[in-house]
Amino acid sequence: MLNTNFREHISPSDYPRVQKDIQTAIITNEEVIDEIEFRDFLDSDTPIYVRSMIRVIAKSGERYLFYCMMDNITEQRIAEQQHQSIVNDIITEKETNAQLQFVNDITHEILSHTKISKALDATVKLLTQHFCSDRAYIVEFDYHNETSSNTYEACADGIESKQKYLQQIPLENSSQWMKTLKNNEMIYLTDVSSMTDGRDEILQMLVHRKIRSIIIAPLMLAGRLIGFFGVDNPKQKLNKCERLMSLGDIIAIVLERRNLQSIAQEDSTSIARLMTDTPGGFCRIQIHPHKSPEIAYVNEGFCNLLNMTKDEVMTAFGQNALLFLHCEDVNYIEGEGQKRIADGNHFRVKCRLLKKDKTSLPVTVFGRFTKTNTGECFLNSYYTDMS
Repeated sequence: MLNTNFREHISPSDYPRVQKDIQTAIITNEEVIDEIEFRDFLDSDTPIYVRSMIRVIAKSGERYLFYCMMDNITEQRIAEQQHQSIVNDIITEKETNAQLQFVNDITHEILSHTKISKALDATVKLLTQHFCSDRAYIVEFDYHNETSSNTYEACADGIESKQKYLQQIPLENSSQWMKTLKNNEMIYLTDVSSMTDGRDEILQMLVHRKIRSIIIAPLMLAGRLIGFFGVDNPKQKLNKCERLMSLGDIIAIVLERRNLQSIAQEDSTSIARLMTDTPGGFCRIQIHPHKSPEIAYVNEGFCNLLNMTKDEVMTAFGQNALLFLHCEDVNYIEGEGQKRIADGNHFRVKCRLLKKDKTSLPVTVFGRFTKTNTGECFLNSYYTDMS
């Protein structure tokens, strides 16, 4: 992977947009999210689709260090294509035009939002409007705690939200429906009250919530039931409701992508916090064989040691990291560095840093040189104030 030229594999139609997104990330210093198609990638005969998030985390002159997270959404694209295939098969049926438009609207809603939560909020709202129903919602299962929770909901005007009452409900309460849903089958009750015999807890609960009819569709991921989405008291367009099954596949994949992004974001935040909260200061320096070492990254602690801002540190020392050392310590540090590059061991030295007011600050430096697979050499060093 480290020796792969990603640019060669980006779809020609996507590449101009990718270039523009990179410039946007540089200018705004914010996260930029995009979807990219890779062709002939990693010996794959079929395209690979990813959703990428990039952010600039360090700058040195005209050089930028990016944090990039790539989320494989090939399954989602395949599900979308399969859905489109279904749409193409039924498009000739005149009576399905309204249903077709509805499914397309929801698919577009899901895929057009970069914020997954907003996409799912919009989806349940469209479900409510399309069926002229009281309420539409998504329920997710937590098998570890054996509970289900209503995570997304939309209600018609004048209808009270039930979401807060439907959190961490024991799965055993829905055991009678679980078998049907696990078989990837839809539940459609046209008249709840006529099916209630006084003993069915589920139907009693529905009547208590003034639900007269209900549609429930499973959310399956890799053959596993992860939840369902439902519509309460639908009043129109019920003859084609079975085609909602195709939406379940897309919603399930989007929910999984949300979970993976959440995990990745937590990891990214933890790493950033760890680097920022490192006692003293942290500095990552790239070592070049024939020119001065360059600063790749500094945390706030290092800047505080020098009584400078991050921009001031990069402007003054970014192109030559030796400049933040006292001139009498440069030769010694360079000599120690060459020894450690050769043996690859950790090192510990004492030296002096030059602060913003040109006074010197005695520090102890703990560090280690590392090399990437492409041969680049970096010094990761921690600085402790010894004054």
